[in-house]
Amino acid sequence: MGSNLDWKKEPLWSLYENKAELELEHKRRDEKRTAEAQAFHAIAYLSMPEDLKSRAKEWGVLTLMEAVWMNAWECGYKQSNRDISLAKAKEADHG
Repeated sequence: MGSNLDWKKEPLWSLYENKAELELEHKRRDEKRTAEAQAFHAIAYLSMPEDLKSRAKEWGVLTLMEAVWMNAWECGYKQSNRDISLAKAKEADHG
């Protein structure tokens, strides 16, 4: 084989892949995950009700309230996805 990779140190699939392409693919995947996480948090922050923001500012606990809101929003988002998956599974069973 004309590869400069050591088969004892690299997984077998690495021997057959172009390492530069593989690294670029991993970098793109990481960038996509980062962008999705940033978008997720931006949407959560923008959807925080204005009355919560104003009360939290008034009480001097804005940072704490933002953390609580983000956590609650993420929990609701995940539960919504579970509910959708469950509904699709039930539909597939009965359909």
